Amino acid sequence: MDRIQWLKDLQKNIGELINEGGILDIEQNFRALLTQMFNQLNLVTREEFDIQIDLFNHLHSKVEKLNDELNNIQTQLNKLKE
Repeated sequence: MDRIQWLKDLQKNIGELINEGGILDIEQNFRALLTQMFNQLNLVTREEFDIQIDLFNHLHSKVEKLNDELNNIQTQLNKLKE
């Protein structure tokens, strides 16, 4: 078989695979595999990540306020001891 005929046959076979949905099956299987792998990594979605960041910022703000209040109380105690 010469090269030209071989290329024509290859093109025909690839065209048949595409028409039969072979590429679609490969893509779906690949996506399923990636999804399974990502699930095993315990990754979070961007939305979940953003919620956790907001929660962290809120709690950090509360901790700063409590720290300020504690410092004020310590200052008042020190003044009373004087």
